[in-house]
Amino acid sequence: MEKFIVQRPITIIMFFSALCLFGIISLCNLTMDLLPPIQYPEVSVITLYPGAAPSEIEQLITHPIEEAINSVAGVTRIHSESIEGASLVVATLQWGSNVDYALLKVRERVDLVKGILPQDVYKPIVTRFDPNAMPIMNIAITSTNMDLRELRYEAEKNIVPLFERIEGVGNAKVTGGKVRQIEVLINRDALQAYNVGIHEIVDSLQASHYNYPAGTLITGNKELLIRTSGEFKTISDIQNVPVKRTNNGHTIFLKHVARVVDGFKEITSQSFINNQPCITLSIIKESGKNTVEVCQKASQLVETLQKKYGNRLSFDIVNDNSQYIQSAISNVVSSAIAGSAIAFVVLLLFIRRFYDAFIITIAIPVSIIITFFFMNLFSININMMSLGGLTICVGMLVDCGIVVIESIAATKHASLIPNAILAIAPSLVTSTLTSVVIFLPLLLIKGLGGALFAHLAITVTIALFASLFVALFLIPALYTIRSQKSQHTTRHQNIWAIVTGNIPLHKVESLIQTIEHHYISLLDTMLSQSKYIYTATCAIMLLGICSVCIMSKSLMPQAKQSQFTIRLEAPPGTTLQQTVDMLSYIDSLLVHYHDIDKRLMTAGYNPEDYTEYFGREKNTNIGQIQVLLQHNTSADDCIKYLHQHVKLPQDIIVEYNASQNDFVQVLRIGTGDITINCTGDSIHDINEAATAFIHACNTQPWIIQCSKEMKQGKPELVIQADTDKLASFGLTLQDIASYIHTAVYGTYSGKYIESDYEIDIVTRFDQQYRDSIDDIGMMPIQANGGSSFTSLGTIASISSSQGYSSIIRNNQQRCMPIHVVTKGISQDSAIQKLKSIWEKHKKPTVSFMLSQDMMETKESLQSLYTILILSIVLIYMIIASQFESLLYPVIIMSSAPIALCGSFIFLFITGKSINIMSLMGAVILIGTIVNNAILLLATIIENQHNKKNILALIKFSCTLRLRPIIMTSLTTVCGLIPLALGLQEGSDVQSPLAIAIIGGMIVGTGFIMLCLPYFIRKSFKDKP
Repeated sequence: MEKFIVQRPITIIMFFSALCLFGIISLCNLTMDLLPPIQYPEVSVITLYPGAAPSEIEQLITHPIEEAINSVAGVTRIHSESIEGASLVVATLQWGSNVDYALLKVRERVDLVKGILPQDVYKPIVTRFDPNAMPIMNIAITSTNMDLRELRYEAEKNIVPLFERIEGVGNAKVTGGKVRQIEVLINRDALQAYNVGIHEIVDSLQASHYNYPAGTLITGNKELLIRTSGEFKTISDIQNVPVKRTNNGHTIFLKHVARVVDGFKEITSQSFINNQPCITLSIIKESGKNTVEVCQKASQLVETLQKKYGNRLSFDIVNDNSQYIQSAISNVVSSAIAGSAIAFVVLLLFIRRFYDAFIITIAIPVSIIITFFFMNLFSININMMSLGGLTICVGMLVDCGIVVIESIAATKHASLIPNAILAIAPSLVTSTLTSVVIFLPLLLIKGLGGALFAHLAITVTIALFASLFVALFLIPALYTIRSQKSQHTTRHQNIWAIVTGNIPLHKVESLIQTIEHHYISLLDTMLSQSKYIYTATCAIMLLGICSVCIMSKSLMPQAKQSQFTIRLEAPPGTTLQQTVDMLSYIDSLLVHYHDIDKRLMTAGYNPEDYTEYFGREKNTNIGQIQVLLQHNTSADDCIKYLHQHVKLPQDIIVEYNASQNDFVQVLRIGTGDITINCTGDSIHDINEAATAFIHACNTQPWIIQCSKEMKQGKPELVIQADTDKLASFGLTLQDIASYIHTAVYGTYSGKYIESDYEIDIVTRFDQQYRDSIDDIGMMPIQANGGSSFTSLGTIASISSSQGYSSIIRNNQQRCMPIHVVTKGISQDSAIQKLKSIWEKHKKPTVSFMLSQDMMETKESLQSLYTILILSIVLIYMIIASQFESLLYPVIIMSSAPIALCGSFIFLFITGKSINIMSLMGAVILIGTIVNNAILLLATIIENQHNKKNILALIKFSCTLRLRPIIMTSLTTVCGLIPLALGLQEGSDVQSPLAIAIIGGMIVGTGFIMLCLPYFIRKSFKDKP
């Protein structure tokens, strides 16, 4: 094969050209997204029961569903949240479980308990958490000549269908505005006067609006379908629905006891874009589709619609996920290009041969393009992890090429090239294996870390093997062509002269020789004075350990964008309009601040949109302003400005968050440094223990803030029926509850169809009969089988109370999450101190523990520590196999812990945390740093027959390998510098990984060249 390279170099070049062609075609077919596909092992059951209080939701809905799905095989945890009008129950499975099968089993269990749920409850929705179900684009629509009801109708009728026709769009939904609704408003006095029950009205409406097939009729040669039709054609049709027929033969129509109003649903949310009322259109893509492509098509449609509607409608794209994805990925690409250019310059300065530097550097684009071909084969899309992996190994892709060129350059004739390749091939294979083997254990990681890093591990493995084959086959072929055509040498020398004409090369070479001279002097000192070796080693180890202890730990690094969110929470019971007024006050301050592009203000919530029930608070006293800044503008200054100027009462909470972007939402990174769950059976006991714990925490100087998640909810009216009086009137508690629900909240009573547009019909008391507590008590209840009426106040007591805005349960126990934000202390130390505090405040009925998310974070980090150890063991095995020695791998691997300490020191200096990304960098570092140690030891062993004195042998070998080791280390380090700086949006997530590798390479290379020779000398016996 080696002779084939020399004899048929053009064939080799054509083969790699074909691979590159396939790679370019594959690149065009790859989808683009922010992160790899992540399938969380969770099944959610969402049940809506509008108008019900959290305590009622917990008792009637959440608890039965929890009991039903608890026995599903594979469920490890059940978490639930009961809020006003909705229940969310989440069953967590083990990572790797068959979620589709679990979804089916959970749905079966839920179907079994439907019969015991309240009659008016919506059908439970069984779904699974899918990051793709989150909107990829939000569009604010405003109008100058339409009210919000007309605007909503126009959007649903004529705009939404256009977006849903876009290939890749799964759903387009409208929120905000006014939803048209036909209201049947009952007159309380007329109800009693005509002796009509409220449920008789609802039943009559539902019975009068009924379509039903009745079979077929064959007449002659024709077959006719028979169906009954009962649709309401006009509002008058509804008014003339017969409700009851009296004993004397008179018919009571709906218009006698109620008025029919063409109105709109109760407004629970309002949206404003730049202080203008608007509706919001959310675009959700189909799973597996290209986010960037879908967003681009949606943006093009927005431009088309803007031209179509002109001044009548205005379309503003508020959130476009593709912008962050494109920014993040383009920054990774630009970092890779910049790293490649820097690596080329480094090679040029050291090798001082333009053609050689060029064919070494060509390994970078060729290896990456070939990798795209295999990414397409393995269904790996373009995302931050896969492209980040390619960026990480940019400097590593030239390592094999450097060794090959140095080996070939030492030969005097092209015919000797095969022998040169054969001599170094085993070392290159071993070196590549030590770099690749560290990624194999990553495929064994379970949980979020495994889902994230599988793409990175596969991508880097393919790229490194591609670079090995490029080094062994393509580079020799290119070098052979140059040797065969000597006239090209002059041409390339001319190119070299033009490129480097203004570079003082003699000074560069002089600098390198000076470094070599000082290195030899320093090496003499280190070899003769072992105290310096041990002092330096101990100092590095101590600094590394201290850095690890001090640094904070988190699941993922914080990712920031040019936007931030202002969240406002008013006291429970605050009306929607009051919340809007307070948000408008903050928004008025933003108008006077520069560098703001758009402001989207949202107050309240959409009670019928189940996608809003994934861990978000829902109430009319909560609102937010999403502030979009101009490109590359930091949010910190604007947040400081608001801190200084926002003046609101102390009972109003205003929070500013500059990190809640798409990356954070998809990975579901929680708020606060540490989350603790206070669990028990009694909410009163839990609240009492949590309050005492929070008070004790807030007195600690290392705690910035400590707060609980469960807060007081809206004031409630509690209706307690007298069972004896109920029996005397022939009523049940269910009759009373159903009656009050219909009278106050309303009951769905059918559809009114107008031009194929369906409008809900809702029946309830007129506003004037449900406006006060006295009105509630005066509500007439039909009793004794409909023969008489009694008031609600006669058979029940009405009292005021206040519950909680939400009731959280964890593994079927009530739970109160507590968020703790710390400063100046490591997370592990903070947890130990918090444990000592909660030991003092726990009760027999209440316990404290770290939240499940915190435990999963610790497990994910722990798994990477395990992978780190496993990688070291695998590398030891490979090195031992190469050298046929059990001692030499120990000497080589001694550089690994020093390099790791260097990583942690650099992470600490740059203010980064220990997270999955930084630990991933440490894992990659192990496979990279040992290559230099292998190269050095292999050179010493190879030349030991030429030197009788071990000291002279070590000095000769170290001097011989100084320049190649510096080259390979510099190309790796310099190739990562653009990524490590993380100056642009989207690159800050990869920055800790690059910094960990850079720090470890610098410290580790220094240790290998200065300290490792001493330990090698100790392992050899001095020759006489």
